[in-house]
Amino acid sequence: MTNKAMPLVSICTACYNHEDYIRDYFESIIAQTYPNIELVIGDDVSTDSSRQIIESYLPRLKERFVNVVYLPNETNLGIVRNCININGHASGKYIKPFASDDVMLPHCIENAVNFMEEHADYAFGYSDCYVVPYDYRHGDSPDGFPHILDPDYIKEGYDLFETMLRRQFITATGMFYKRETFEKYGYDTEIAIEDQDFWLTLARNNEGIGYIPGSQVCYRRSLTSISNYDVGNAEKKFRFAYEATTKMYHKQLAFADEKLQKEIWDMHYWRYLDMAMDYELDAAVREIKKIVKTRKMHLTGHQKAKMFLYNVGLLKLARNVKRFLRERKR
Repeated sequence: MTNKAMPLVSICTACYNHEDYIRDYFESIIAQTYPNIELVIGDDVSTDSSRQIIESYLPRLKERFVNVVYLPNETNLGIVRNCININGHASGKYIKPFASDDVMLPHCIENAVNFMEEHADYAFGYSDCYVVPYDYRHGDSPDGFPHILDPDYIKEGYDLFETMLRRQFITATGMFYKRETFEKYGYDTEIAIEDQDFWLTLARNNEGIGYIPGSQVCYRRSLTSISNYDVGNAEKKFRFAYEATTKMYHKQLAFADEKLQKEIWDMHYWRYLDMAMDYELDAAVREIKKIVKTRKMHLTGHQKAKMFLYNVGLLKLARNVKRFLRERKR
């Protein structure tokens, strides 16, 4: 089959300070088995050598891809606005958003296109991902690394809004969607977790969502990953996730009935209270406990027991013991 008979796919990548990982990203997209790809990449004023690395790869990228759009921003746009700008330059039938610190497996684009062409009514597809450590390299086998998705909770089809509110089952790294879908709904610049808000909006509008079988990509849990609370400023990362998710739910739950709203808010606040206790974020614990009390949330026996153990310091003691034993093994 010639390139003309294959729909064009736009790999859309926002880069910021990924000098340690972007070479692996480039090697993995260059190695894709699917031929008809354009690359749109925007550097958001990186302060490391990311921009220089991108520019050094441009000759190879232009040789490999049918089109390369390089967008070196003059001012920092932030992740959401940078992604919107990048997607706005895409010309493919499909968009594959992909972070510049992650790694694609060779058949990722080919498998995604085949799936979406076979399910032409779907607006959006997603795959599973391997979760790999910061020192993972392109060419390493991902076998043995954990997957993100729960195989017993993979959903697809229509009318998924309530299901998705109750439990997220899509991975940002695995996203693949029609460009016309993005042009219709776009990303909300007021929501910092634009990807989750995007697919909730699709589900709320009853757009078709499909599961692309298997793990097609590797999500790198790097030292700076916002989801990696074990390294770096856990309080700052927690605050970002908590506030962004709260804002997203305020938007999306306006379209839910009162009973579902209460269910989701109770789940949301317990999830972040539970996380704050696990990571000993005392200020966040105090803040969310006040909300739990004000909402008169019904807590299970397990939840009450965990709060008691936290209040008397036993959770912190158990965590310190685990940390001590882990250090001794080293």
